[in-house]
Formats: sequence, structure tokens, C-alpha cells
Amino acid sequence: MDDSGVTEKAMLLGIDATPSDRAGSAWPLYLESAAGGGRVEVRLAPGDGLLFKGRELAHFRKPLARGRSAACVLLHWAEARPN
Repeated sequence: MDDSGVTEKAMLLGIDATPSDRAGSAWPLYLESAAGGGRVEVRLAPGDGLLFKGRELAHFRKPLARGRSAACVLLHWAEARPN
């Protein structure tokens, strides 16, 4: 799903993961700068959070490997605009 056009801000919260809940083995989230700044890989342990500008940074994940599970919350919001 491409939500980059409406997402001003986004927050990813790590909740749980198996087989390991350490950040180093977490399911990576990739962020890419619309300005051509490259790609960054972010791995969050349970309890970690990441706040980023959704319109400026495209975000995606590759499929989760077989035998693994991950629980996270990804919140998106945009500032209210007067009519």
C-alpha cells in the first residue's frame, strides 16, 4: 500500500518478535529519501519506536522469513487542514 501521499508523520512501535526479540534480529523496516538520500534499514526491539516524516521517507518491508513472527504498530497521521 502506498500511503506516502497522505502520511505527514508515522510512528512504528515494536511489540514482539519470534524467535528472538533482540533489535539485531528484528524484521527490518526500510526508509528511502524522496530527495535521493539513499536507503536506511531500521530494526526495532520490543518497546522501541521510530517517528518519521512519511511524505519525505518512503517506507516498506520485505516479506517476513518463514518460521518468524513479528508484532508491531504503525501509526500514520496528517495535520488537520481548515476547509
